[in-house]
Amino acid sequence: HRIPWEVQMKVGDLVRHKSPYARGYVGIVVRCIPGTDRVKVVEWTGAIRCSYPERDLEVISESR
Repeated sequence: HRIPWEVQMKVGDLVRHKSPYARGYVGIVVRCIPGTDRVKVVEWTGAIRCSYPERDLEVISESR
């Protein structure tokens, strides 16, 4: 079995934010910034880019 914090997101993964206020938004990981928080830059629908710690995101569909 996989432990959630061991699964690293990668460029191309389809994600959504874990916050209940942002659940309707879907985005693609466009950049991974290494470090303690494993920050991901996500391009949301509408071409808005923001960065978040990996722990705040959940993968909907992994890239191949």
